[in-house]
Amino acid sequence: MKNPNLSPNLFNRKFFLILMMGILFQLPIIAQNPECKNYTSESNINIFIENAKVGGHANKWIGSKSGLAKYAEEWEVFDTANSGLTSNTINGIAFDKEGIAFIGTGEYHIGSTGGLTKFDGTHWTTYNTGNSGLPEN
Repeated sequence: MKNPNLSPNLFNRKFFLILMMGILFQLPIIAQNPECKNYTSESNINIFIENAKVGGHANKWIGSKSGLAKYAEEWEVFDTANSGLTSNTINGIAFDKEGIAFIGTGEYHIGSTGGLTKFDGTHWTTYNTGNSGLPEN
């Protein structure tokens, strides 16, 4: 049943207005195209990532239960066999204002190996209950 108070011209205007509003409100959503990058590694870093940070020089740092990986145009993987890390379990990564990395390592139980490791890009320094004021490793 037609509404006698609604002329075809008014209906067309309302339809056009609703259509234009829908298009205009969609433009900001369509315009947002976030950049996604996919980084792959041939170095067998464990896929179960515990934490990730962006450090100095926009390097990407990824901690897992099998070590620490750094991406700066190429992957570099650190573990207890090739670095000063005291455990391959990486619990946290932080950076100071100079870009020096501080890596928390070890399992979450008393008596585990681990502690805090500082990496300045060349040298590794380990802090634990034996050589610092840390209450636990």
